[in-house]
Amino acid sequence: KRGRDVINFTALTGITERAIPEYDRVNASQYYPLVWESLRNGYRTSNPTATIATANAYATNNLITVLKNNVYNVADNQLVVDGVLNPNASLKYSDLDWQKDLVKKGFRQSYDLNYSGGTDKTTYFASIGYLNETGYIIKSDYERLTSRLNIDSQMRDWLKVGINLSAASSFGNNAVDGASNNSSYINPFSWTRSMGPIYSPYAHDTNGNTLYDSNGQRVYDLTAVRGADAASGRHVIQETLLNRDFSKTFLANSRSYAEFKLAKGLTATMNVAYDIRNFKNTTYTNKIIGDAAPAGAASRTAVTNQTITFNQIVNYKKSLGNHNFDLTGGHESIKYIYEYLYGYKQGQVASDNDELVNFITPTSLTSQTDNYRKESYFARLNYDFSEKYLLSGSIRRDGSSRFAPDQRWGTFWSVGAGWRVNKESFLENVKFVNDFKIRGSYGEVGNDQNFTNSAL
Repeated sequence: KRGRDVINFTALTGITERAIPEYDRVNASQYYPLVWESLRNGYRTSNPTATIATANAYATNNLITVLKNNVYNVADNQLVVDGVLNPNASLKYSDLDWQKDLVKKGFRQSYDLNYSGGTDKTTYFASIGYLNETGYIIKSDYERLTSRLNIDSQMRDWLKVGINLSAASSFGNNAVDGASNNSSYINPFSWTRSMGPIYSPYAHDTNGNTLYDSNGQRVYDLTAVRGADAASGRHVIQETLLNRDFSKTFLANSRSYAEFKLAKGLTATMNVAYDIRNFKNTTYTNKIIGDAAPAGAASRTAVTNQTITFNQIVNYKKSLGNHNFDLTGGHESIKYIYEYLYGYKQGQVASDNDELVNFITPTSLTSQTDNYRKESYFARLNYDFSEKYLLSGSIRRDGSSRFAPDQRWGTFWSVGAGWRVNKESFLENVKFVNDFKIRGSYGEVGNDQNFTNSAL
């Protein structure tokens, strides 16, 4: 507000977690009999003349052959007999929960500070904000810093200027893979649900004892053989911990204007805008387990978008009795630059170094640059009689660098008419109608945006 300086500070904090808890699922003691039943029924379908006893024996003898893993302390062909889990069976280990190491409570905190005020001729506003959030999936973190500055000043009776600046810098640790592909082997939401509850993420000895490394940490089982649809040879937890996917984004937007009062009803405005966006993505796929094993792979993506817009607009308003005229004319130029660079290499040399220089074989290297220009001239006339009968017309001529020189320019126009029915005398006393307008228009528009960048 003018004549008053104000400082505001806001701090927010909280936790992030799943809004809906995980649904109930069968455990190991329920899972083995269910798979046994499936095998028995499948055998009978394929062998309709077989007896129940034969089908039961087939399911008993092939249960662990199919599932590849027996977490109980009884022989494979004695685990489930006639559809019943061996009552003498006990678990060798019970650490079968894959979500335990993937899902956690996240923490969110944000802080915002702003300062505003003004004098009789100038108003200003400045702010800075910080956000930090750790997701409930490991290595899914986000951090952002924002700032803004607005100043408007009536420097003279005939001159008003203003500037609006904003910037944001963010960092994302994008651990969740397969957001657009729910069959990805390291999609934590998919594989922790579809995997049977008889496979442990940890390594054990033949007696079922958990194995530890030299630092006293549990060892993940990277060589386990699992049944179909259980991601044999992959490990969603270990791959999530070893792989990296970082995104960095920097945005800056600037707007400035100068408004001139040239005469009564006549104003001229100049607007200049500059926007830039820098995006960088860094990925590393480990050489121990997963898609890039045993070589390891890394990629770099860099995208820069810049836009410069400059326009000059003249507006003239004039009233002659009940006749009101509003005429606008102007010119605008737009310059857009898009730069894209992507590189992917395999064959990691030294561990703990995911820079591309540390990889041997370039698999993909590409770049793209788009320089786009657009020039426009435009005019518009609005007319009304007693704010009751409305007419409008516009015309503009645009030139785009996306077309050949002899096809670059196009002219587009529009006309429109309106009738404010509620201004008529026969509706003056109708209290429940406060606005009633009939309007129609026709016009032509152009389009030069059918050239897309697949990397955007």
